[in-house]
Amino acid sequence: MTLIRCYLYREKVVVPTVKQTEAGFYVDSHPVEIHPINNRQSLHRELVQALTKANEVVPTPAASQEAGSVILDKLGLQKWSSFEKSAVMYTIMLGVRYITVYASGRGGDGMWSESSSSQRMFHPKLSKEAIADLLIEEMSHQPEARAERFSLATIPKSP
Repeated sequence: MTLIRCYLYREKVVVPTVKQTEAGFYVDSHPVEIHPINNRQSLHRELVQALTKANEVVPTPAASQEAGSVILDKLGLQKWSSFEKSAVMYTIMLGVRYITVYASGRGGDGMWSESSSSQRMFHPKLSKEAIADLLIEEMSHQPEARAERFSLATIPKSP
């Protein structure tokens, strides 16, 4: 199985390299690529490339190792909660029986919620190009793909 993740964040798509630990879980790693959502050709190429690569297996981090985030580092952010409230996470699993695409949903607090997430399943022979097209199309309809979601309201000056 191959797994990739990408994050739609403020009109950009963040695509980290995803590695599998010896313990079996997946971690975001360097390099992390960022593409504007409106640059479909560049984004399509990046997604197809990510879908084509197998996940490298790496040693499981020690419990004492300080957790960090290559995503936050790349975006210059300090807090995961700030990122999560402005992002949609897509997880794509290329399995033997299905290709599964998960998209994070939001709970009442604005954070990701499993109960609000969506899941779509596709035939395992669907091409990487078609998967990339589907992802880009879905992402382009999310509020995070549009600038107005993040612009501050203009308040007129009092006379």
